[in-house]
Amino acid sequence: PVGSVTLSEAAALIATQLPGHVIVAELDSALGMSPHYDVDVRLPQGGVAQLTMDPATRQIAWRDPAILAD
Repeated sequence: PVGSVTLSEAAALIATQLPGHVIVAELDSALGMSPHYDVDVRLPQGGVAQLTMDPATRQIAWRDPAILAD
């Protein structure tokens, strides 16, 4: 759709919002769900933040669990 971000743009936008390094970024289009991007960020203090982004609205949200231990 017009205005949607690409996977690489989503990863870059999340990287500007959260300190750390993007380690995984993928499209999730499971049945019954709107397509969205799942992005994991390794945090400087340890652990991995799990986020999701709606490509049409650019809304970023936490997945569950939000932080995984190393």
